[in-house]
Amino acid sequence: MNKRRITILIIIFVILMALIFAVNYFSSEQIYCFPEQRNSNFCFEIYHPVCGFEGDIRKTYENSCFACSNPEVEYYKEGECLI
Repeated sequence: MNKRRITILIIIFVILMALIFAVNYFSSEQIYCFPEQRNSNFCFEIYHPVCGFEGDIRKTYENSCFACSNPEVEYYKEGECLI
């Protein structure tokens, strides 16, 4: 393979990965916390990251329990905050 062909393949790969990321991130569902989750006294230390939304601020939490225990979190989405 020549360098031009490799460069084109790399560009195509990067574009595909960006599209996959965009579809997964922007199509994920907003999940709102239940009152029971807000009043939880403890959370399990299981790493299943969620992205909590505190107004315009996004923060990655270990799991939904930790996100919902923060009264500033309006909702969360599955997965880490990437943007």
